[in-house]
Amino acid sequence: MIISFSGTTGSGKSAIIGEIKKSEIFRNKKVTVRREDDFATIKLLKYVLGDNMFSKYKDEKFFKRKYNDIFYRLFSALSYIFYPIVVFIEFLIEFIRYELIFKKTILIGDRYFYDYAVTFKNIVGIDNSFVRWLYNKTPRPYLSFLIDVDLPTAAVVRNKNNIPGKITTNKSFHKNTLAQYRKIAKKHNILVINNSGKLKDTVENINAHIRNKQKLLNAKKIAICGMDGAGKTTIANMLAKYANSLSIKCTVVHFYHVNLLFKLFRLIGFYKTDEPDDIMYRKRRERSVRERLKTTPFILAFLRFLDSYVQYLFSIFMNRGKLIIFDRYFYDYLVSFEYLNIRWRTFFSKLIPPVKYTFLFESTPMTSYIRKPESVKEFYTESHDIYLTFAQKQNIRIIKTDTKNPDEILQELIKNIS
Repeated sequence: MIISFSGTTGSGKSAIIGEIKKSEIFRNKKVTVRREDDFATIKLLKYVLGDNMFSKYKDEKFFKRKYNDIFYRLFSALSYIFYPIVVFIEFLIEFIRYELIFKKTILIGDRYFYDYAVTFKNIVGIDNSFVRWLYNKTPRPYLSFLIDVDLPTAAVVRNKNNIPGKITTNKSFHKNTLAQYRKIAKKHNILVINNSGKLKDTVENINAHIRNKQKLLNAKKIAICGMDGAGKTTIANMLAKYANSLSIKCTVVHFYHVNLLFKLFRLIGFYKTDEPDDIMYRKRRERSVRERLKTTPFILAFLRFLDSYVQYLFSIFMNRGKLIIFDRYFYDYLVSFEYLNIRWRTFFSKLIPPVKYTFLFESTPMTSYIRKPESVKEFYTESHDIYLTFAQKQNIRIIKTDTKNPDEILQELIKNIS
């Protein structure tokens, strides 16, 4: 298992690693730390070629000094070809060793592939399509963090390389480096941890993410139920993005909206998708009233439920090994069946595949109506009470959403996963 920390010089990676490895999370576990630039291949080359050649290389890159002896020029030219490949192979071996073979050993790494993508471009001057392709294809470790700081902290406060003549004294160098790190973090969806403040807060933040990953891996399936407008889709997508940043394979199944019957009706023109919202909402409200007044046949309810079972089994089969987030679940059908007073509706409750972590997102009926005015107000009022009754019977966790922002809702959801 590899937990890597990337970031510019002065970001505080070493201090963080020193505290992280003492955390309670790693108690009674085998932990090893790989220090920055600790490569066996480069150590061997230094032993064969001597330190002088590498000292010249650093002087040329950091101080812009020129060395014209033929052996150094040959060494420098070959480094443009082999340096990225050597680093790639070293990290690949490390990945195979700790992610595939010795999984129970935790390797905490100071710098990872992403750091060398920045180093090659900003310092060494290696920036070609082959290197970009190579580093875009590198495997992700168990967890990867970008330790971010603001420009004054990187360029002045923690600048350990503020040596006259060195490129690291230039503020624009730090600005470009920080910008490239943030660009890489966004592209690869790496967790960004700001370390411009207190070290204790940074370490607690990182530990929380490590715990959250284990929670979500153990969860395997999460179902979110609730009325329209309660924030289910927003939070499901946020959770999926967060899981991806934790290197967890994840998918969102929009359980209710993409069922086969709906697709069939839309295909034959029963539902039109190109109508303005006000017309579409008016038609749905009218249909909602008709459905309530006219008894819905049991067979139609059965077909809807069967349709969802097909969708459920298909999603489980196609997403084996992934964290599945259900945006709506079978319980939403039970609420609509109760509202429509469908006969023998208790029959369906016995057929629901259990999901340990099922949540009901509760919002007020008026909030739901304002956000999704596709049903009459009475529907939201009655459905709200039915949802609460079902949640109590099925022991479903309730999260009130209309008084919280999305980040608070997401944090509460994850907090309720053991």
